[in-house]
Amino acid sequence: MLAEGRWRISRRTMLEARRAGGGERTALALNDIVLMRELSGHAAVLDLAVDGRGASRYFADGLVFATPTGSTAYSLSAGGPVVMPDSASFVVTPMNPHALGIRPVVLNDSVVMTVTSRARDEERDGKIGVYADGVNAMMLDDGESLELRKSPEYASFVEFDGYNPYEVLSRKLGWAGRGGR
Repeated sequence: MLAEGRWRISRRTMLEARRAGGGERTALALNDIVLMRELSGHAAVLDLAVDGRGASRYFADGLVFATPTGSTAYSLSAGGPVVMPDSASFVVTPMNPHALGIRPVVLNDSVVMTVTSRARDEERDGKIGVYADGVNAMMLDDGESLELRKSPEYASFVEFDGYNPYEVLSRKLGWAGRGGR
């Protein structure tokens, strides 16, 4: 198929993060950027703002910020939705939230998301680890904020003629049931 030119390049959205208030990019991810409590025992307290407007306070083990490509990885395992690769969106999925009303949310990929770490009153060391595609990128201290946004960079994938993302999902996630289609 390559030799016959029966393929195309698919551009996949990437997610970047940097400390709020400017500075250099500290993380770049194809799948997800995860914020999680480094010490076990208590939930992390994370405030989310979208385009500068307060959106939610999460009491959870952490938050998964996933691209469409990454929506079928850690985010899906944490209860997030499947998002098709060509969707112009991000998914915010709480990990083990400590409230029934807290659910994943899908946002347009044009937004800037700001997450602020808040230590609980009794905590002295509420560090939050920031992981880009599973690799530790940085630590956030109490009161520190991280900005997440669509990267101007993208990942390129070769897709052969006949590529069907629904068939791939059906096969990988077992949607077709046993024994076939």
